[in-house]
Amino acid sequence: MSESAHCDILPDLQNSNDVRNIPLHRVGVEDVLFPLRVQQKEGRPINTQANVDLYANLPADKKGVNMSRFVESLMDYHNDILNVKMLRDIVSTLKKRMESEDAFIRFNFIYFLDKQAPVSKKIAPEGVPVSVVGFLDADDNFHRSVRFYVFAQTLCPCSKEISKYGAHNQRAKIRVDLYPSNMKHLEWFEDVIPLIEAQASVATYPLLKRPDEKWVTEKAYDNPKFVEDVARDVGGLFNEWLEGGRILGFGVKVVSYESIHNHQAVAYYNNGTPPFKG
Repeated sequence: MSESAHCDILPDLQNSNDVRNIPLHRVGVEDVLFPLRVQQKEGRPINTQANVDLYANLPADKKGVNMSRFVESLMDYHNDILNVKMLRDIVSTLKKRMESEDAFIRFNFIYFLDKQAPVSKKIAPEGVPVSVVGFLDADDNFHRSVRFYVFAQTLCPCSKEISKYGAHNQRAKIRVDLYPSNMKHLEWFEDVIPLIEAQASVATYPLLKRPDEKWVTEKAYDNPKFVEDVARDVGGLFNEWLEGGRILGFGVKVVSYESIHNHQAVAYYNNGTPPFKG
């Protein structure tokens, strides 16, 4: 007996009716481990591992969805390199296979880029958490977003001002969500990440020799910033992108992991009109 014949015999409860009349905006699977290739700006694609989230909407009269179809829709593209076409193809396949009004996919992964120390010029790979989203709405309009988590350093202007010597500094995490207006290609991560970290007091580096450490320490001291300063400077950067039509909207969250407190300082800034919630 064929596999399809077995499936016809087995009960299929998720396809039964639901009488509660409550539609669900997103149902699906999360944290699907997936080998992923991401194209570098220069050179061959890099290999990384993604945790993938896939969703579709569920009508009020339907009890559930066939969960295996989410994974099947993803695995059809396991040899592809991450790009806009791949994102659109997956959500199109998912929407058709799930017979849903919309479809959503998010790749969460670490993107490695080589980073050079400022003085010794030693190079080491630094991992940056990135999320890439593709969304196909009820009218078959395709949308996407990119999220970056960039680590940098901040030095407190107030501490520098009131102290006879020294100032407290801390590591900061800068989260940026971008909603591009161009649906044809992904932004080069190597271009965007340095722009974000340049808005802090100084960047972080995976490998530092003593002359590098001296340079980083003095650079931060000469460029003190509050968490609010970083949020505004990052916001100003992407306001230019928004005004130029490069993006439809963006969001910024900056978290400063305080070195003299056991809590964090945080600042948010959002602008534009994203077409969906990533």
